[in-house]
Amino acid sequence: MVYLDASSKTRVPSYFPKIFNGIAIVAQSPGKNEVEQLRPLVGASGILLRECCQTAGIDFDSCALLNVVGFRPPGNDFNFFCGKKAEVGGKEYTLPPIASGMYLRPDYLPELKRLKTELEELKPNLIIATGREALWALTGLSGINKYRGSVMESNLCPGIKVLPTFHPAGIFRQYGNKVYLTLDLFKAKSEMAFSEVRTLDRVMNIYPESVDELYEWERKEWDTEYALAHNCRLSVDIEDRTSKGKKMIECIGFAFSPFNSLVVPFFSELRPFCNYWQTEEEELEAWEFVSHMLSSYPIIGQNYMAYDTWVMFKEMGLMTSNFSEDTMIQHHCFQPEMQKKLGVLASIYCNVPAYKTLKPRGKKITKRDE
Repeated sequence: MVYLDASSKTRVPSYFPKIFNGIAIVAQSPGKNEVEQLRPLVGASGILLRECCQTAGIDFDSCALLNVVGFRPPGNDFNFFCGKKAEVGGKEYTLPPIASGMYLRPDYLPELKRLKTELEELKPNLIIATGREALWALTGLSGINKYRGSVMESNLCPGIKVLPTFHPAGIFRQYGNKVYLTLDLFKAKSEMAFSEVRTLDRVMNIYPESVDELYEWERKEWDTEYALAHNCRLSVDIEDRTSKGKKMIECIGFAFSPFNSLVVPFFSELRPFCNYWQTEEEELEAWEFVSHMLSSYPIIGQNYMAYDTWVMFKEMGLMTSNFSEDTMIQHHCFQPEMQKKLGVLASIYCNVPAYKTLKPRGKKITKRDE
């Protein structure tokens, strides 16, 4: 290994509490205080993380504490452990980058094996990955802003779930992210009680074969015990694209509950002339169904008032006569200092994957909810 100062030669061991609460917290690498005390997360970052854990009801001293790399990099700069693709082995190097053009040097790859061994022996119910380096080490993914707050399975330790969040050191540079770190820890508090990744069973009809199928879905879903018991509203969302300066509605999604949803498509690259419906009559009947849904039920949506209603009226003359609630406005009233885009709301209020990462590679999605 390559060292530039004496402190980087000292390996800081992982901390395993006598009374373990099921949470393992993984940080990137130790700093000066950690080297001096031979324990992870005892410096300023650890103090801040302890405070946030206390707010969320997590006993910090009962958490296991580990680092991706157990050595302190000069200047606390993790980039010291990394190099460009050509510097780490070129095509023979198979691991994904931590960030663009940033690969962990082969000298430090044994640290990943050590981390894997320690976590598999510990068998935590949940790993909290703090920062992009821990996210990468545990899942192979990059982009902490995209994945924070989403529970997923580790590919370093299959069968163990991971909750990525911001590294506390980054909070000192961008203090507004402290609220997201704290909210992620509240989610960790609820996730620490069980080991499996739990998600709702959902049914999504994205390729209806006929207009009759649309009305049949409405009849079945509105008459469900769940819809009647919860006085459900109709959740509506549109996806559009711009072609030659003109907006075009690709599809409209409907749902009365979290369990079953319907997509009414109008655009398909797989169909002749990109029309989803086979005939003009069918497409007109599909638009009539959309108009019927918008006028028959109380509507809820994300940024629905400012965007969806405007696009549907401007492009198709569709009116929403029974608007109920806008989740973006509600969240902004509740937490005016926080971001209000849909990905953030989903990471806070729902237990769903980072949905923006599920789109096909290279496919553009309109960022009108941001």
